[in-house]
Amino acid sequence: MKKQLTLVAVASLLMASHSFAQTPSYNYVEGGLALYPGATDADQTFIGPTGRGAMELEELTGIDNLFAYGGLTYLTDDFDYTNFHAGIGYAHFLDAQTSVWGGGNIEYQKLSFSGFSSSDTSIALRGGIRHQLNQDLEVGGGLRLVTGDWDYLGLSGTARYQLQDNLYALAEVDIWDGDVGVIGGVGMTF
Repeated sequence: MKKQLTLVAVASLLMASHSFAQTPSYNYVEGGLALYPGATDADQTFIGPTGRGAMELEELTGIDNLFAYGGLTYLTDDFDYTNFHAGIGYAHFLDAQTSVWGGGNIEYQKLSFSGFSSSDTSIALRGGIRHQLNQDLEVGGGLRLVTGDWDYLGLSGTARYQLQDNLYALAEVDIWDGDVGVIGGVGMTF
């Protein structure tokens, strides 16, 4: 069964007929499902929807490579976890296929359990690298450092595969404060 799923995945990737632009775009919206099995010391298997996006701000500000970004994630098991972040970033293009970026944002986290609720709002720093391997495949890595009472360090590795014009599949491995999770979904560039 595992070999059959691998063959289907490879065949799907090979059948895609359209391609990414050669330069990573900072005008996008992504959505999908996040899964963190065995997360936290409370032995939770968090699962839930996640979404994020970015929009270049050059037309508004006159500053090249400046962009706004944000995201929302809702994870649930025995208790619920919500994360929202929004901020401003800057991308530096090393060449036509590679960019490094960094930004600062506001980070809101909320935890709810059996009528109890607690939240934290703090400052966070995020950054990463994105590289266009070929016309169909982009890979990248990210780092986030969230401060405040619920501080944590997160690392991610992401692959985006072009399905058709402006539409791509997304796969990500995320390490959130030591807990490993996976994210799968789709995205659109605009």
